[in-house]
Formats: sequence, C-alpha cells, structure tokens
Amino acid sequence: MASSSNTPSISPPGNPVLTAYEKFVSETPLVTRYILSAVSISYLLSWWFDLSYALGTIPYFCITRFELYRVVTAPFICQNILSLVFSYLSFIDMGKRLELSLGSTNFLCYLMTMGICTNVLFLFLCATIYSATFNMKYLMYNSVGIWTLIFAVIATDCSNSSMPTRRLFFFNVPTKWFPLALWGLFTLIGGSGASDLLAIGIGYAYGHGHLNRLKVSAAKCKQWEDSILINFIRRPGWVTGHAAMGESAWASEANSFFSSPQPQTLPTTTTTSDTTTHSAETPAFTGGGRALGSSRQRPTEARAAMLEAAEKRAAISEDPAV
Repeated sequence: MASSSNTPSISPPGNPVLTAYEKFVSETPLVTRYILSAVSISYLLSWWFDLSYALGTIPYFCITRFELYRVVTAPFICQNILSLVFSYLSFIDMGKRLELSLGSTNFLCYLMTMGICTNVLFLFLCATIYSATFNMKYLMYNSVGIWTLIFAVIATDCSNSSMPTRRLFFFNVPTKWFPLALWGLFTLIGGSGASDLLAIGIGYAYGHGHLNRLKVSAAKCKQWEDSILINFIRRPGWVTGHAAMGESAWASEANSFFSSPQPQTLPTTTTTSDTTTHSAETPAFTGGGRALGSSRQRPTEARAAMLEAAEKRAAISEDPAV
C-alpha cells in the first residue's frame, strides 16, 4: 500500500479578486495606483453621498465661500460606472508609463499642475460669463472627473509626438487633432464638457512649452523626496527621480489610444542618498512623442540598458568607499 506521504498535495485555488489586486499592485507605480484607487473609492461612495457637489469645482462655492480645495479634489471624483471603466482602461497604461518615465514626484507635480490649471481656468471662464449675463446658472456649473487629467495628458503627449496619425477606433486621426477628435466623440455620446476642452488647451500649452514656469526642477523633487515624501519613497512602487526610466518606458508603445497594458518591472526603490548628479531643470515631457531625428529603442535594447544601469547602481551601493 502506497504511503500517504507520497501523495502529491494539491493547493487550493487562489482568490481571483485577490490575485488580480496583487498583480495590479506589483505592476503599477504608486501614484498611478493611488489615483485609480481614489477614483474607484469615490465611485463606491457616490452610492450614498453626492461627492460631485461636495468636492467638485463649482464656481459659486469657490468664489463666495472661498472653498479653493475643490480645484484639487475635483479630478478624483467619479460617479458613473462607464466613466470609471473607460478611465481605468485609458489611464492605467498611460499613467504607468509616464510615472516610470518621469518619476513619481515629477509625475504627481505634473498631474496637479494640469488639474489645478484646468479648474482655475474653468472658474475664470464661468465668472466672466456670469459678469456679462448675471445668470446664476453659470456659477453652478461643475467641473469634476479624472477625464480632465486624461485629456490634458493626451494633449501634452500629442504635442510632442512625431507620429503623423493615431488610431481612434477604426479611424486614423492626425496626431495634433487627436485630443479634439476624442473630445468631440465623447461630447456626442454625452460624456464630456467644457472643462475637458479647457484641459486639452492646458495640455497643448504645456506640451509647447508655454507653462515651463510651472514645472518643478529635478533638484526640488529630490529635496521633497528627502523630506516631506520620505515616508512614500519607502513604499512599493514609488519611482525615485534617479530611478526614472526616461524614454525606455515607452519602448513598446502602441499607436493606439486604448492600448493594452504592457507588463513593466518597477525600479527598485532605495532610501540611500542619491549619487547621481541631477540637472537643475525638470526633464522634458517624454511621452509617445519623439524628438525629430531621435531613434526608437527596441524593447530588447531597452531591457539591456536597464539591466546595465541596475548592475551599476548595485555595484555603487556595495562599494564601501561610496
């Protein structure tokens, strides 16, 4: 009779929801993960609370009650399941690549710049129209939703892109007009508004260098990581400034808006002092666009370069003289 110890053990099947979440955490940088989590939580809370009224950018409350926190909180509110699904599909890959390319601190500053500038411009526009018409409805309009950030990011990316066209479902659209074409499509189906159009304008302005004064320098990002953000850089998924991958994060870019997320290996976060010399200015936006005359790296070349850089960092950290 065979011994029971020789019987192979069969592990119980894992929880698919927990497995999917663990994969999401392991493959998604921290800022992108926090933003998507905040949007998802806001949707769940919308079943009981009207968060768009409490946290959205409503000119009347921002001007008369000085509730300026609304220009910061408005992009992270979601009250529609379709908006949540499409924002996840569009932002997960785009946010992941941008954060790996720029670093978590720089990426967070960029998103905050896009969101605040869009909502401030929305407030100014509504207040101007009210001053001309004295119609209170213009002070009760609401700018809310993550799509203000998504449209701004797409416009910035298209401003720097060398690709002549991009695919929108079954159509090829000139790259410089792609954000407007996408906004027009969403407007036809009732899912977009004036604030998203303003976000596209802000994204174009940022991409063409008209908002360079609002960019945060690499030295300032490093200073924040060593002080107020010190607790975040120790968490899994935080991409420090010296670990940012630059254009290598876009090596396997697809010429499509709804592209499927590609697995990325998150750089290892370290709390030791940075030995790399940082430039005084923030690196230029490195999205799907490429500078004229630059060559695109193949994925294998990008992986080899990242491996070589990781080996150099490991050698430096192990050297007792450093």
